[in-house]
Amino acid sequence: MSDTSNTPTSQELVSSRIIGSVRGTSPGPTVVFMSGMHGNEPAGVLALREVLMALSIRTDALAGKVIGVAGNLKALNLKQRYIQQDLNRMWLPENIQRVQNGYMEKEGIDSEFFEMREILNLFQEIKEEEEDPLTFVDLHTTSAPSVPFVGIRYVEKQSEFFPLPIICGLDDFLTGTLHTYMDELNFSSAVFEAGASDDPSSVEWHKAFIFLSLVYAGCLKEDELPQVKQFYQKLSHISPDRHKVFDIVFRYAIEPGEGFVMDPGYMNFQEIQEGQQLAKNKSGAITAPESGRIFMPLYQKQGDDGFFIIQERA
Repeated sequence: MSDTSNTPTSQELVSSRIIGSVRGTSPGPTVVFMSGMHGNEPAGVLALREVLMALSIRTDALAGKVIGVAGNLKALNLKQRYIQQDLNRMWLPENIQRVQNGYMEKEGIDSEFFEMREILNLFQEIKEEEEDPLTFVDLHTTSAPSVPFVGIRYVEKQSEFFPLPIICGLDDFLTGTLHTYMDELNFSSAVFEAGASDDPSSVEWHKAFIFLSLVYAGCLKEDELPQVKQFYQKLSHISPDRHKVFDIVFRYAIEPGEGFVMDPGYMNFQEIQEGQQLAKNKSGAITAPESGRIFMPLYQKQGDDGFFIIQERA
């Protein structure tokens, strides 16, 4: 795999699947960062470019290899969440089998299947060429205002290391995510949400988390780059819920044609009460089935996850 990246034209955000890759001067793990699985979330792409550039001039500080990947290229360049279907809900066994069996040679295939084929081929190449251990980090932003947070399947020492809220259980409520598929490929994986998509700070939070992830993975030592301690301090002051662990207890799934509209003003992690109106559709008010915190309320046109409810783990 080449350690070079292509420069996009002025009309494009991305022109290549590989944003860039940097190999350190000493052996170590391989960490792959995915950005732009949703085309209206460019902050991860922008952050990866900056981090990879910084690492490329300090390869002596890096162990192993760091790879930056762009997800839905066409949607990123059109600045919309997806073209025909959500690329981050397609990673199901039947879809993977269809792609591997040559389904792509037929006409009328959704744009996201072509993106999926390229990503599948890339990760197969990474598994064959790169050194273990393999880590995968999926970079996202939210449609509602939010502090950054981490999504993981199992709580280990991540909740102590990262000064951020930790969300568990997404895989129990969402099917077909790339994060879940990477777990099945034996990548150690996590999801990072850097705040609202329209918040310029989300690029900085992405950069902070990328550096901290590299320390956590064993690619960087804390004292090698001054940015690491600075970013940790920045992240540690943005949320009163840092180090807290939350479980998802409810997902509102939007049905086609129901006319779902989120009530205005809700923010990630905002406390809500059972019976409180959160949204509406053609049938009337949609209320919270239980108390907790609202999580990822939908404030965009595309998507079928209306909102989630989370509760702090005792």
